[in-house]
Amino acid sequence: MQQQQRHLAAILFTDIVGYTGIMQKDEALAVAVIRRYNAVLEKLVTEYHGEVVNNYGDGSLCTFSSTTDAVRCAILIQEELLKSDPPVPLRIGLHVGELIFEDGKAFGDGVNIASRIQSLGQANTILFSKEVFDKIRNQPGFKSLSLGNFEFKNVDEPVEVFALANEGLNVPNRENMEGKLKSVLPKSSKGPQRKTVIAASVVLLLIVAFFIYSMLHKKTGFTGKEKSIAVLPFINMSEEKGNEYFSDGMTEEITTQLSKIADLKVIARTSSMLYKGSKKSIREIAEELCVASILEGSVQKIGNDIRITAQLIDANSQQHIWADKYDRDFKEVFAIQSEVAQEIAHQLNARLTKDEKIKIEKAPTINAEAYEYYLQGSQLHISFWETRKLEYFDNSRTMFGKALALDPGYALAHAGLADLYNSYTGVIKNLNKKDSIFFPLQLQEIEKAWKIDSTLDYINNVRGSIEQSKGNKEAAFGYSKKAVEINPNSSTNLWGLAILMGGELGLVEEAKLLFDRAVKLDPLTANNFLMRGYCHFILNNPDDAIRDQEIAIKLEPDFYWPLDLLADIYSSIGRFDDAKKMIAKSLQIEPEPANHTGGSLAYAYARLGNKEQARKLLPDDWQVLLALGMKEDALKTMPFYNPLKKEIYTPYLIFKYLLATKNLEALKNDPRFLKIMERSQELYEENKKKFSIAGLIN
Repeated sequence: MQQQQRHLAAILFTDIVGYTGIMQKDEALAVAVIRRYNAVLEKLVTEYHGEVVNNYGDGSLCTFSSTTDAVRCAILIQEELLKSDPPVPLRIGLHVGELIFEDGKAFGDGVNIASRIQSLGQANTILFSKEVFDKIRNQPGFKSLSLGNFEFKNVDEPVEVFALANEGLNVPNRENMEGKLKSVLPKSSKGPQRKTVIAASVVLLLIVAFFIYSMLHKKTGFTGKEKSIAVLPFINMSEEKGNEYFSDGMTEEITTQLSKIADLKVIARTSSMLYKGSKKSIREIAEELCVASILEGSVQKIGNDIRITAQLIDANSQQHIWADKYDRDFKEVFAIQSEVAQEIAHQLNARLTKDEKIKIEKAPTINAEAYEYYLQGSQLHISFWETRKLEYFDNSRTMFGKALALDPGYALAHAGLADLYNSYTGVIKNLNKKDSIFFPLQLQEIEKAWKIDSTLDYINNVRGSIEQSKGNKEAAFGYSKKAVEINPNSSTNLWGLAILMGGELGLVEEAKLLFDRAVKLDPLTANNFLMRGYCHFILNNPDDAIRDQEIAIKLEPDFYWPLDLLADIYSSIGRFDDAKKMIAKSLQIEPEPANHTGGSLAYAYARLGNKEQARKLLPDDWQVLLALGMKEDALKTMPFYNPLKKEIYTPYLIFKYLLATKNLEALKNDPRFLKIMERSQELYEENKKKFSIAGLIN
């Protein structure tokens, strides 16, 4: 006799439900079932580094060194057997315990408990003990449901049993569960007959349930051709309305997690949040956002407890593809976000790479309270950007500070603070000496974030923006491009790089491609259409330019910049009456011309012959001077007039456009201008090579 060997393992027990009955009724079918079962079991157990130790004919005992591998293997076994021909009605029980090996056979308490857990199951169930649950509870992709405690025969203590509740698996009702339990049915004079009737009824119900489930499963699958989704604002179900930041933050965080999956098209938060409180139907929203699916849900936070519900809807069929509820401790919020994102990818048949999975599962901080402060800081930053109210700036700064006090290694909080300071120096006019501290502070914070984790797209995006504001265009390009490489699904990343390419480098064609992508991901943000329309304008596509400005105005009627640009476009192509109408509408919204940033209004004034207003806005701009007939003055203020001056920005495409529209008629044969034109073209070609984004976006 061989010496006993003991070791701890994940134990997987299987049993084919009703196999004896199948054998009695149809021996050929029974043989086909067992062959199919054995083939699938051997293949998958081996693939997941397990071993089939004992084989009992219509059941088996398998062991694994990894609990996670055992559960994943169990899921695939059920999937394969459910869709096989013939289908195999299998129940699986799992436990982690000590095994005793003797003469090639395994036995012991661990085997005994796994066997008894399996006996409670029904066709297409996976049941497991608390020991298994503890090892997989934080694993995204596994959904567990406690069925309560059971007292098994020959087991001293009650055992808590869990069911795996992933889609496609059967979750048994406790009231209908039978197995190797201590409690038994009362004796009856008709006991054997009664048991036969009950067994037959259970089998019949299982068969009916199986076919009903199969039909429903087919009907609720994703029918869309495009793997696209919009995350609607999660509803705040908390009694405290002050928790609105958390529901909004959850919306943004799940959107961010999904955007990391390259195979998905994910609508940006800025567009999705416009539907907060909307009464529009799912179909209407999906059509407006051009997506094939919608995620909606709710958030309830009470102390450290959170309840998050989520449901995924097929925009085409209007059917719920998937839904789940998470009752967890707040510190598990990152696991929930990861689980939701991965489940959606699965439901939409999107490919999830290994690297993407790692990014999604990575928690941004070890401190849940710090995360809560970070969410508040981020939402207050958005409010500051939208309103320019300093109270939002101060409160946002405070919240980021609290997050960092709890977790100094919180990279995103450092980047959020740097971004906030950068916003302040970018939008507040007439900065005073006291404000100058924010320039070094933004550099200090982004450097801290960078040292902690330079792989995050948000950190690269913020660093690119800061470098751009400092005038370091080459450095800005490197960081901004890296942000898009890391996450091309982020409209914020695309916007940052596009503004740099078109506004700082003169590469308008590349900027237009980036804005095309931004419009698809963020179709309800007026700024995207404003800037893409500007690109169309410079690329001599006036009809497209006008269309985009009209869309921007429709999306945001009080947005006067598109009106200014329309005035610029109309005046450049000789539609002077239309240009005057646009100026009148723009000034009706913002009566003070000095607040109309950018050159569009000044250029329109100049082409309309309004010298006073044009020069008041831009006194020394070459386009204004040229439109006013001041040729010599225009030449002196043109870029590259001094050939020794080192420049990166090139107006070559602007020159090309203005020549095509005869706005440069007075200079087209002037040798001085031709020299400037030649140098600008050379720089343009250099920039196209130096700042290439070839292959960056599809």
